[in-house]
Amino acid sequence: MEQSNQPNPESLTTSFSDSETIVLQILPDVRIGKTIVNGNEAYRTYGHVFIPKTNNPGYYIHCPLNYFQQSVSLPEKWILDDSGNKLHLSNTDKLTKVIITKKVNGKEEEIELPEEYLGRIMNYFNLDISHNEQKYKGFDCYAFASSIANVKYYPLSPDFEYQDKSPKIGDVVVITNGNDLPESIMHWAIFLGDNQYLSKFGRSGEGAESLLTIMDLEGMKKLYNCKLNYVAVPKAKAKKWEGYKP
Repeated sequence: MEQSNQPNPESLTTSFSDSETIVLQILPDVRIGKTIVNGNEAYRTYGHVFIPKTNNPGYYIHCPLNYFQQSVSLPEKWILDDSGNKLHLSNTDKLTKVIITKKVNGKEEEIELPEEYLGRIMNYFNLDISHNEQKYKGFDCYAFASSIANVKYYPLSPDFEYQDKSPKIGDVVVITNGNDLPESIMHWAIFLGDNQYLSKFGRSGEGAESLLTIMDLEGMKKLYNCKLNYVAVPKAKAKKWEGYKP
């Protein structure tokens, strides 16, 4: 699908919100906004974030995924309103995980990612990278995928093996421009099923927009002029994630 459209406002609700959970809901049939890499363009899949209100069970603040990353700070407990004023968030200390759902024709289903992944995505959002870019300068798609898979960040020699097979939900997938791995890897992503992938585009603190994005495989290959993809499996004795060091 290579055209932008708008979500139905009535679809921007969730049945999965609770006081400990941020919901990232994707609308697989909706493409909105373009990501640009080296002059190549591809549409993103629409994502929407629901932040629960502690004092109002069943109620939440919600916003598009890009806005959430740019205009919300979970550790500092604020969200910007339309005028750029900071509104206090009172519930962030209770948040423990992010769940990802998909909504098609009004029906919402949870994407069954491993439980530990849901906590690690929460940990990623708590880094508040968009507001601490120099601290996390260079944080890229490989760093994000490694943090979710709980594999040590080692860009010179990633601790993964590469398999030519169809991915399962939760698998790390690499997009490559050749078979010389890992040198030919151009992008890393997490497979969400139904041809949807969660990944980080751009390197934080290097002058361009650098945000988590949901996109299909064709879009990612178009952005990086790639034709191949592989499943990246942590090596049996891979060291665990130890945080990010630029």
